[in-house]
Amino acid sequence: NRVRYMKWLAQQLNIKGPQDWYRVRRQDFGQYYGNQFIKFYDGSPNSVVKDCFPRVKWHEWMFSRVPVGFWLDPNNRKDYVCWLGRQLKIRNVSDWNRVRSLDIKHNYGGGLLHHFDSYIDLIKECVPGFEKTA
Repeated sequence: NRVRYMKWLAQQLNIKGPQDWYRVRRQDFGQYYGNQFIKFYDGSPNSVVKDCFPRVKWHEWMFSRVPVGFWLDPNNRKDYVCWLGRQLKIRNVSDWNRVRSLDIKHNYGGGLLHHFDSYIDLIKECVPGFEKTA
């Protein structure tokens, strides 16, 4: 029934593929008779999507909000930085020197940056051998 509702909701919201689910908000469920349904998932659209479509490789950071405590897990931070490296076409450790905080913000990492004094500290934590050069 959950998957059936989600397929119906996809039609209502004109969702064509997995990428479109990242833009769905809690209010969308309320607008389409899903208030009780989303309560089952503590009001979290990303939890609904991940449960109903488990075969898709979801990137938590691309949803409007990450789960509470998500960025506290170093594995989640490393997964994000690896993904970011692919998005920015990073080929080797020295390529990380061209990354700026705006690159992180523009690629769904703004919330992550709040956990670090500097974006450089994030990169140092997640990229073995990285040293900032002038």
